[in-house]
Amino acid sequence: MIFLKRQLPLLITFVTGIVFAAQYYVPHPASEDMLTSVSKWLQIIGGFALILGVTSLFHIHAVKIRRKEPGWG
Repeated sequence: MIFLKRQLPLLITFVTGIVFAAQYYVPHPASEDMLTSVSKWLQIIGGFALILGVTSLFHIHAVKIRRKEPGWG
């Protein structure tokens, strides 16, 4: 279970970083196409993450305001 929480994200980040660093130093047309495709996907995922984060933050604070918990104002 610890592998899935700590080592796997680090491994994915490390491999992705190595691939993109290699793409920078070896500008092959195939790697440039991959970079373009991945950049588009990252923009889409980032947009959804931003919407999800703002919605979650709004919901958490709306519940505190509705219940008038200490420090809500």
